[in-house]
Amino acid sequence: MTIPPRLKKLTLSGFRAYLSEQPIDFGKNGSSLVVVAPNGKGKSSLVDAMEFVFSKDGFVERLGKVRSGTQAGKEALVHHAATKANISPFVKVEFIGAAQVQPFSRSAKTPEVIPDDLATALEAMKVPYIIRGFELRKFVEATSPSDRYEAVSNWFGFNPLLKTQDSLRELRVQLNRALNDQTQLDTINGEVKRLTNSQEQQWNEVRCVAWFNDTILTPLDNVLKVDALDSCAGIKKVLFDRAAEALSNESSVLNKTITDKIKQTLGNKVEKVALTVATFSTCNTAIESYKKAQELFSETKNQSEKAIFADVWREAELLFKSPTIQLDNCPVCETPITQTPSKSVDGIKVTLENSLKHLTTYYDTEKALKASKMVVETKIREVKDCLNSILDLLKQTSSSIDLQPIQEAATACDKYTYSGSPIKFDLAQTTLQTLLEHLSPAIPKPQEVGKPTWKSGHDALEKLTGLKERADYEVRRKSEVQKIHDAVVKYASIVDTSVKSYVETLISTLTDKINFFYNEIQTGVEGVPVIHLSFPPGDKKIQHQLDLLIDFAEGRKSVPPAGYLSDSQVHTLALAIRLASICMFNKGFPIIVLDDVVTSYDADRRKAVVDVIATHLSGFQVFILTHDEQFYRFLEDQLTPTQWRFKRISRLDKTFGPRYSDHQVLDHEIEELHRLEQSAANLMRQAEEEWLNKIGRDFGVSIRIREIGKEHSHQRHELALALHTFLENRSLFPPTVPGHQNPFLLSLQRGLIENFGSHFQSDPNSWGSVGDEKIRWRNFKEFREKFACTSCKGKRFKRPDSLNKPVCKAQGCEDQFAFT
Repeated sequence: MTIPPRLKKLTLSGFRAYLSEQPIDFGKNGSSLVVVAPNGKGKSSLVDAMEFVFSKDGFVERLGKVRSGTQAGKEALVHHAATKANISPFVKVEFIGAAQVQPFSRSAKTPEVIPDDLATALEAMKVPYIIRGFELRKFVEATSPSDRYEAVSNWFGFNPLLKTQDSLRELRVQLNRALNDQTQLDTINGEVKRLTNSQEQQWNEVRCVAWFNDTILTPLDNVLKVDALDSCAGIKKVLFDRAAEALSNESSVLNKTITDKIKQTLGNKVEKVALTVATFSTCNTAIESYKKAQELFSETKNQSEKAIFADVWREAELLFKSPTIQLDNCPVCETPITQTPSKSVDGIKVTLENSLKHLTTYYDTEKALKASKMVVETKIREVKDCLNSILDLLKQTSSSIDLQPIQEAATACDKYTYSGSPIKFDLAQTTLQTLLEHLSPAIPKPQEVGKPTWKSGHDALEKLTGLKERADYEVRRKSEVQKIHDAVVKYASIVDTSVKSYVETLISTLTDKINFFYNEIQTGVEGVPVIHLSFPPGDKKIQHQLDLLIDFAEGRKSVPPAGYLSDSQVHTLALAIRLASICMFNKGFPIIVLDDVVTSYDADRRKAVVDVIATHLSGFQVFILTHDEQFYRFLEDQLTPTQWRFKRISRLDKTFGPRYSDHQVLDHEIEELHRLEQSAANLMRQAEEEWLNKIGRDFGVSIRIREIGKEHSHQRHELALALHTFLENRSLFPPTVPGHQNPFLLSLQRGLIENFGSHFQSDPNSWGSVGDEKIRWRNFKEFREKFACTSCKGKRFKRPDSLNKPVCKAQGCEDQFAFT
């Protein structure tokens, strides 16, 4: 089983309140930590450091990303004196545990990206692990049901389920939109209105067929009748044939009349006019054919690009089809046949056959294109000759007809570029028709305006059949969309029900844990309410909202907690929610930070919180920061020393950072300064005070309570006097230290024989030497070594209330303390 990672060491340098580099060691087992300090001494900087080093992009939420309003932005991460002191601002974390997460150092100026191993480990933190007392109440009082649901869904990790639901809802919306889409039907109805001259307002096959029969077909032939548009092909052919016949008859009458009249006026050359009218159409028909030939040639040209070397392909075909020749490699490039694109000899044969077919088609279409172009050249030449002849004839008459359109048509023939676009003869043809009307006003009209013709009947029937196809397609489309919609609704209902059941089970488990933690903290209080996390009522489908309610009393059930609970009870509810969710979801990275979470509690509640920490958070590495001395003492009394470390910040040194009064000055720090012939007086004084404080605690030494404001800061002489009195009352006399006339403890107390620094001398203006400091340090270490167990040489002691003398604290020893 994989052991979750725990912090082994946290190092801060140039970060927030910490200027000089300070490592905080949690030991080989990753102990939990309690830090006590007055406000403004650097506790929050530790919390900020952990949030900074574990956040995705080096972000501390309470500071903000940029300076704005009350937020200082990222620039506040760096100690204000770091740049001047040439100190690199960073936070470094080191881990223990089988997860093998490597140490990670992140710069406060340009935060590095979290490495993959740490990022993977941090994924196990589903719930925010930092609990700050000042922001706890937000989840209870200021979080909306939808935001609360989003937060809890992130904890449970069922966002993929919610995305599935959202996708199904979006699909239903799109399907409903498709079902209600009337765009195509409105277009069809508009075309029906235009076709029937508003006699029909919308598509109805029966009514539209009746309109066609009554309005179009009956005036043309009262025998013909369309029964249904699906079976109107025969009627459509009849209309087409009769329209063609009528057009042919009209053209014949027109051409004959034109010829007769022109002959009367212009003699036997008037046939050129009739020829021109006929060649207009044939010329553009030839151009259209040429255009199609161009398109076909382009297609076949693309297909035959690989076959352009016709001789090569034919020779290759003979080679590969020869039964007497066996080829394993290509005869040109020697590539193995199996490695060619065709993979085999048979594949190559097929490729050759297809290439030759494409080549043949290419030649055919090229030949057809050339022939078509020759036809176009011939037709254009005929039209141009006709137009020029007509111009010559009309110029010989005194006609008042405008000749410019005819001249422009002739010019267009001269400039034609074989682009495939037809030549515009409209104006020239209109001019000739005007000429013929002047010559023969009795020419019959093809059809009176407004009367149906065979052609208009054929076109109307074509339109109706097209409308039917589109209307039928709309019916089929909506039918298929309806089937899909019904299936999606059914499936979505199953998914919603399953997700709701699953989520409600998880929510119920979380609710039980919340109630448990709330009862543990509020232990001994009558009328503890029942807490509910539940979905809003009234909708069978799962909703993206989550209510937080309590059963306050018999007549006050399912009510908002903020309106009925006291300030401390609201705080307890918020704390219970966070502890329950962290214990439920963060076991993969078991770290909890509690930053001043008992500020609104009385002594009983603080003790209860300590019990919860000791009993129910044993599997977590807990970091507690508080300014409350009473809470700190409760923690010291009830938490196991082997699993916890206790530290006190005595002051904030602006040139260094937070100073921990219970940090032991290491011997090598003093000895390194002495090696460099530098004074270590202040460190020596601090080391003596730290030792006196430690041994006094172990022995259970009584000391006078100081006045308010200094009750927790005892000077060295007070600690030395208290220890001296304790030992003397129990007839425990420390061995003498050579060179000291008085007991060494008295020298610590009185400071009369110390000859280093200005702190302890009777003459404040005198200064000691480094040599004196070295002697004094050796004397202190020799005296300190006398306080050891005579059996196991251990240096930790305890004195239960029932004992007069301290005993060894080492497991399995507990010998009574005595000097050797």
